[in-house]
Amino acid sequence: MYIYKYRRFDENSLNALKNNEIWFSRGVKFNDPFDCSLNVPITLMSITSIRKFINVNKNNSLLLELAKNNEDLID
Repeated sequence: MYIYKYRRFDENSLNALKNNEIWFSRGVKFNDPFDCSLNVPITLMSITSIRKFINVNKNNSLLLELAKNNEDLID
């Protein structure tokens, strides 16, 4: 069984093919604003817990983009 994904012939597709990777668009660029939204009830979490969550997931570019709106959450 094979799965095919037709892609444009562009730099991202070529790099993904050369490096045996999968390339995805950033969630903030999707046409559905709720597609990659985080639904975390922040009122139930302490600031310390939120900071810890952000630090553990600091490679998540969408999370960092969302955290930029609240500078005191980023160490």
